[in-house]
Amino acid sequence: MDVGAGLTELDVCLRVDYGWRGRYVPVDGWLDGVDLETWQPPRAFDWFACLEVLEHLRDPGRLVKALQDNATCGLVITTPNPEAWEEGETIDEAVAREALEEIGINLSVEDLRFVHLCHFRSPEGQARMGVFFEATSWEGEPVNAEPHKCARIEWFPLDRLPPNTYPYTAAGVERYRQGAPYAAVWSRTDQLGGRR
Repeated sequence: MDVGAGLTELDVCLRVDYGWRGRYVPVDGWLDGVDLETWQPPRAFDWFACLEVLEHLRDPGRLVKALQDNATCGLVITTPNPEAWEEGETIDEAVAREALEEIGINLSVEDLRFVHLCHFRSPEGQARMGVFFEATSWEGEPVNAEPHKCARIEWFPLDRLPPNTYPYTAAGVERYRQGAPYAAVWSRTDQLGGRR
């Protein structure tokens, strides 16, 4: 069972990269409205994956205990990589480094322009801060440099993002298109109607 599954495509990764043939059960507020603050597993499962969820909960220990009590083989829990933003690194330097690591392109911070800050809060109270930059040029062709984390990358017109785009990402891109430098977006149902 993938707790806090979001849109990570863990199922695809397990099946394609590792030949796994088990039953995949995603649980996530964005997908099915589940509130992970109070959710309990409906039954025992062999494995639970809980990737980058605990840092969003008021009482993460409650969820960990529920998963431990219902896992017959084990559980995998991760929190965000603290090295995503390295010591002494500015946000634009992190963007350039991550672009090389994740999609194999070389960006210069001089070619990045800050365009939007989106403070997003889900109906469950989970908050994210999305910082959006526009890249005016780069070296190399974008590739999926982390296939173990991402099933694929594709280009999409900004006004036709896929329906499974993360809500805060979709809200930030839409506000960027509108020329708004900041948006506070407070729920999934109010993605574009939040305060400016």
